[in-house]
Amino acid sequence: MGEEEKLQKSKGKGKAVMPGDELAVIEAFEAGSNTFVDNGEVRALRVGYAEPDKKQRVISVKPSRGSIGVPKPGDVIIGTVETAQPSIANILIEEINDQYSEASFSGMLQSSGDPRARDRRRVTCKPGDVVRAHVYSVKNSIYHLSVDRPEDGVLYTICSQCGGSVIRVRDSVKCNECGYLEERKLASDFDQYQTSTPQKAQ
Repeated sequence: MGEEEKLQKSKGKGKAVMPGDELAVIEAFEAGSNTFVDNGEVRALRVGYAEPDKKQRVISVKPSRGSIGVPKPGDVIIGTVETAQPSIANILIEEINDQYSEASFSGMLQSSGDPRARDRRRVTCKPGDVVRAHVYSVKNSIYHLSVDRPEDGVLYTICSQCGGSVIRVRDSVKCNECGYLEERKLASDFDQYQTSTPQKAQ
C-alpha cells in the first residue's frame, strides 16, 4: 500500500466519528488521544471529530461538545422508551451518570425476561416513558440495561389510554382523567420526578 493510499484510509479532518469507527491504519498514523488500536487499525474511542496531524503522523479524536464517552457496566442512564414489546424494550439513552449525552446511544431492556429482575412477570415500561436504568453488560456493541434496583424504573409516564397525568398506586399508575390503571416498574423517586416533569404530548 502506497503512502498516499494509506493517508486516504484516514477520515477527513473534522469529520464526525462514533466509538469504534476506523480512523486510519497504523502504518499511516499512530494512535493519539481518544483512540485505540485494533488489528492494525486506529479506531475512535469517543464520540467526536477526527483530527489527523499529518506532520507528526498522529491521529486523535476531539470529543464533541457534551460527549462523555461510551456507556459501560455500572453506569446509570436515563432515557426514553422508543419501542416496547412484551419481552424487550429499546431505550434512547439521554443521560449517563447525570450528564447529558447527545450521542444517541440505544440500550436494550428486557421487560419481562430481565435475568436480574425480581419479578419477571412485571410490565416494565411503555413507549414514551422516561426510565432510569443501569448498564449491566455490553456485548457485541449492545448496551444491556436492568431496572432491578429500587432507584431504577419509570420516572415519568402518562396514561396510555387518554394521555392524561397519572399518580402512583402501589406498583401501578392510575390516570387522573379516565381512571385507567396499568402496571409499571416505578423508580423509588417516581412521585418527585413525575410532578417536576412537564406533561408530554402523546
